[in-house]
Amino acid sequence: MAIGGFIAGRTFAQQITDIPAIWAQRFGKSPVKRYAFCFLGGFLILFGARLAGGCTLGLFLSGSTQLALSGIYFGVVIFGIAMLTTHLLFKNKRDNNG
Repeated sequence: MAIGGFIAGRTFAQQITDIPAIWAQRFGKSPVKRYAFCFLGGFLILFGARLAGGCTLGLFLSGSTQLALSGIYFGVVIFGIAMLTTHLLFKNKRDNNG
């Protein structure tokens, strides 16, 4: 899928930018800064998975389908943290339609 997505993105008739507009407005167009944030985010996810002793997404997916309280609780917490993080990173950066 990654190779197919790369080929499709490079052969598409419309110009594709690698940096989304909302990211460029908030943090600038530096690809080095974007790669550094992506690396840091990946490191934190791997560290959390290692600390938890397994895949945290697996806890949410399999736990919530089995109606396990831990899986449902983790899903609520992870979505809450994701919304909070997005709000903190991109606050006051709304487009003209919103």
